[in-house]
Amino acid sequence: AQDENPGLELAGIINAQPACHDALPKLKRPSPSFFPQPLYLQYAHTNNIKLRPIKIPGPKPAMNNSPIEIFKQLYDQELKKSSVRIPSACCLSTNGIDGFPNARFVSLKDIINDDFVITGPLTSRKGVEIEHSEKVSLSFWWPETERQVRVQGNASIITKQMADKYFSERNRDSQIVSVVSLQGDELLDNEDLIRKYNEVDLANVGIAIHRPENWGGFRIEPIRIEFLEFKPTRFHKRTLFEWIDLEWRSKNIQP
Repeated sequence: AQDENPGLELAGIINAQPACHDALPKLKRPSPSFFPQPLYLQYAHTNNIKLRPIKIPGPKPAMNNSPIEIFKQLYDQELKKSSVRIPSACCLSTNGIDGFPNARFVSLKDIINDDFVITGPLTSRKGVEIEHSEKVSLSFWWPETERQVRVQGNASIITKQMADKYFSERNRDSQIVSVVSLQGDELLDNEDLIRKYNEVDLANVGIAIHRPENWGGFRIEPIRIEFLEFKPTRFHKRTLFEWIDLEWRSKNIQP
C-alpha cells in the first residue's frame, strides 16, 4: 500500500544522514523481479513497467543561502509548534498519462544530498506517472507557522538498499498490506484481500516481512523551491529559489 501516513516525524531531515546515504551511485531503474517467497510471488504485482535511467548529478555545493537549509530550519520550527507531527505531509503532483494532473498526499521520508525522498509502490499510479514524466512537484502547508513551501523537480528511483531501509521502518501491518495489495487496481473482493493479509501474517510469525520488489521510492532533485510566509496585511512574503548554472539564485516575488 502506498505509504501516505503523514504522522511520521522526519528526524533524518534535521539530523545527520546515515552512512548508507553517503555513497549514492548514478541510479539505473531496475526491472521488477520479486522475492522468492511463495506468498510474495503469489500476491506480488506482475505488471511490467519499463524503467528508464535518469541522470542524477552529484551533490550540490553547500551554500550560505541554500533553500534546503532554509527548508530544514522552517520544518524544525513547525515541528516544535505543531500539536500533531505532520510537517512531513506533502502533496505530490504528477503529470497524468491522460493529460490530467494528479495529486495525492504522501510523507516526506528524507532529504539526501539536497534531494527530497518519498516512498511507495513503483507500480502504483504515481509510480507509472513518474515513469511517464519525471517532472513532479511537492507542496507543503504548515498551519502553525503559516508557511507554504512548493518544490518542483525531477524524480528518479532510489536504490534497492535505500528502499530496504525505508520499508524496514514501516510498521508490520503496513508492510503486509504492501505485499498483498496491488495499489490502485480495482478491488473486487475486500474479504479476499483480508484473507491474503492473514495468510501472509500467519506464514511469517516472528519473521521479518521482506520488501516486495515493486515497492520502492523516488528522490526528487529540486530545480525550484518557493517559500511563502503569510502576513495579516495580505502582503505575503514570497521568495523563489531557482537552480541555474550550478547555483541557487533567489528573488522576491509579488504576493
